[in-house]
Amino acid sequence: MATIQNILGIGRTALLAQQKAIDITGRNIANADTEGYSRQRVTFSTLDGNYFTSGVAGLDIERVYDRYLENQLSSAIQTSGRWESQQDGLERIEILFDESSGTGLSARLNAFWNGWMDLANNPPGQVQRSQLLARSQEMVSLFNGLAGNLRQLQDDTNAGIQDAVESINRISGQLADLNGQIRQAELEGRDSNAMQDSRTQLLKDLSELIDVTSYEKADGTISVSIASGMSLVENTGFTRLDTRPGMDPLQDDIVWVDSQGNTTVITNQIIDGQLKGQIEVRDTIIPDIMGRLDVLAGDIISEVNTLHA
Repeated sequence: MATIQNILGIGRTALLAQQKAIDITGRNIANADTEGYSRQRVTFSTLDGNYFTSGVAGLDIERVYDRYLENQLSSAIQTSGRWESQQDGLERIEILFDESSGTGLSARLNAFWNGWMDLANNPPGQVQRSQLLARSQEMVSLFNGLAGNLRQLQDDTNAGIQDAVESINRISGQLADLNGQIRQAELEGRDSNAMQDSRTQLLKDLSELIDVTSYEKADGTISVSIASGMSLVENTGFTRLDTRPGMDPLQDDIVWVDSQGNTTVITNQIIDGQLKGQIEVRDTIIPDIMGRLDVLAGDIISEVNTLHA
């Protein structure tokens, strides 16, 4: 039969359990705008005892987390990182071809053709000849300047790729360290939710840089690999990426370095993230624009020489 002491004991455990739940609610509210924070909740359980003496306890603090949604978000972050890198590169190219200043390529070409028209209207005119020569020199200088600026932008993008690779290595090392801390906390029965939140945020940061896949193992650690299947993080160890000179001095290759120091070129295997966008700007977009610029200059030279002859 339940005694007053039993009833008070049941009430005490209930109050303590609810106090724990209130504390967690306060923590959730305080961290509502904290980047990477996952909402938490208390799981309740009946204390051992019979119908009259058992109470309730807040046993554990659970992290409200949906692995499927996180994977979907990771995929979206990778794609967003790729297109944002391309957008940044294209905006910088657009600045080089600034047509709003009145000294861009279109303005120089128009001045060049107008100079020929002025000379055609007065072939012996020395003024018209001098103006045409000056406008021709301005146009040639612009072509050379654009080519040089595009090569410099390609060099800057190559440096950005090197920085991204270093960031990937740094994040991979942090993920490996957190793997060890979380595994130890799980073994000791300690709360690892904050560390898991930090690890999830690092995974998002990594996804923004390069396409990765990850899965969580029974011991609480995660394995991370790039989309081609090569491992980046396993247990408490991580594999480095590196860059090395390619055939073009402004186009470094990205390599995966195994534990024995052997390297595998993975430049063409990267399919998403900021790194992919930077590679496309460096290896495809800028060379394509430079090729078009060369064709335009060549066509002008050919046609002018033919007509002038």
